[in-house]
Amino acid sequence: MAKEEPHDLKPGIKRFETFHKLDPKRVGPFDSKLKIPTNAVLIGHAAWVTYRSNKWYGGTESYSYIHEHDDGVKLYKPGLARPQTPTPEFLRNAETLVRLGTCEGFAYKEDDEEIKIKAERGSELYCTPNGRALLVIWKKRTLVALMWGGKLDVLDKGIVG
Repeated sequence: MAKEEPHDLKPGIKRFETFHKLDPKRVGPFDSKLKIPTNAVLIGHAAWVTYRSNKWYGGTESYSYIHEHDDGVKLYKPGLARPQTPTPEFLRNAETLVRLGTCEGFAYKEDDEEIKIKAERGSELYCTPNGRALLVIWKKRTLVALMWGGKLDVLDKGIVG
């Protein structure tokens, strides 16, 4: 039986430290059922995401943040039976994900209407180690939504783009 190669955690840990200004308290696996799909359905232009995080505060307090997306960032959902868009290779091949905080909700634009989605309890916001995609994951096992495109990035000052 071939030995499984360990994941390279360094890029994910570095992104966590950059965003939170903290060392991670723990690093652990997701449920084995969580899979990043090779394709996802384009839902619309991502409008915003809200999340609660203890970034910058040493883990003692958490605050709610809202990030309004720039043009070019799109919202995708997995597993719908509609025309699919390939997920970017950097997303499919991510060996780690970086927890940004508890996801409170997100929205997208359809025509000129803003559609708001309240996140279910247990939803968390993650990013890829390169910071170029956001993922909403419920209870570490179900991928709810993905956001990528435009100039999206996760930096020391927060989510940009």
